[in-house]
Amino acid sequence: MADEHLEATISVRGVLISSDRRILVAKRASDGVWELPGGRLEHNECATEALEREIHEETSMTVIAGDPLQTHSWTNDRGNGRFAVYYCCRHNDGDVTLSEEHTAFRWLPHDEAREVLSPEATAAIRRAIRRRYRLSDHSLP
Repeated sequence: MADEHLEATISVRGVLISSDRRILVAKRASDGVWELPGGRLEHNECATEALEREIHEETSMTVIAGDPLQTHSWTNDRGNGRFAVYYCCRHNDGDVTLSEEHTAFRWLPHDEAREVLSPEATAAIRRAIRRRYRLSDHSLP
């Protein structure tokens, strides 16, 4: 039996943690789902450059994408392959100005972000917090 390889759109997502340890989440205009900022990789584009571009386009914030935190692959309801890479991002706490892609944003404590985000995004946040604050898994909510 031949292996079936995933053909997928690649998206990059950023975990942005404020100085008071809150996580930036944005509400998609298309369906009202809360997500971490980011977007799709374009042809011949470096993943971290794509993430920095997408976050700036969506929030007007300038970020520096760091190390990958989490990856996830799946097939959506329409049968399209998807692959996401979550990165830890450095930024200066600043004003957020949303593009038309989102209707709202919030800086949420980790436990509240966990309630509105996917398990994969939550796992990426947990890893980002551990790296940033050198905490162990059992220290996090």
